[in-house]
Amino acid sequence: MKLLRKNRLLLVGGVVLVLGAGAGGAVLVRLRMIQRRFMETRQRGVAEFKDGQLGRALGDLGSYLGRYPSDTEVLADYADARLKIEEPDGSHLGNGIGVLRRLADIQQAAGKDVTAIRRRLASLYLQNNLNSECSL
Repeated sequence: MKLLRKNRLLLVGGVVLVLGAGAGGAVLVRLRMIQRRFMETRQRGVAEFKDGQLGRALGDLGSYLGRYPSDTEVLADYADARLKIEEPDGSHLGNGIGVLRRLADIQQAAGKDVTAIRRRLASLYLQNNLNSECSL
């Protein structure tokens, strides 16, 4: 009787172990698929930006930045595209300035020179009568 109970416990334990390993493996595979999809979206967005397809690039780069918000190369391309595609209500300016500010903050935290970005921001502030925001 004791041997039968031990065998059942081993069987149940084995089944739980196999199911757990299978579920863990499935999660890892799914995460890898998601990461690959975002990397493809990034590559497509950067290529579209370089080809001048700014509207399409905004969608792909914006989707990628939702997952990886501190990729400075993509932030720079997104900010350029955002500022070039004008919106009737002027929202492209606020969005573009916000992205440039985030880019400057990330690069400054990494110890990189952000003078060019700050000058561009100052120029945008002055061109759009946002003088109170302009400070280098």
